[in-house]
Amino acid sequence: DFFKILCATDTYFDNELDIYNRWGQLVYTTKNYTNTWNGTNSYGEPLPRGGYFFIFTYVGSDGLDKVLKGSITLVR
Repeated sequence: DFFKILCATDTYFDNELDIYNRWGQLVYTTKNYTNTWNGTNSYGEPLPRGGYFFIFTYVGSDGLDKVLKGSITLVR
């Protein structure tokens, strides 16, 4: 399974995804996200199950930076 942000691949190509663990440590980051995160860290190592937070930054149709924030529960 992959974490999908529907507008990431068909509308907002200029984007960045950051994923943090429950202690606020950045565990995954990528630019131009294409719905490929599958629960690994930036080195491809599997992350433990649990709660994570994401910040998805993108350039809106008005040319301004927009931010989408939320949480993810990783279940293995």
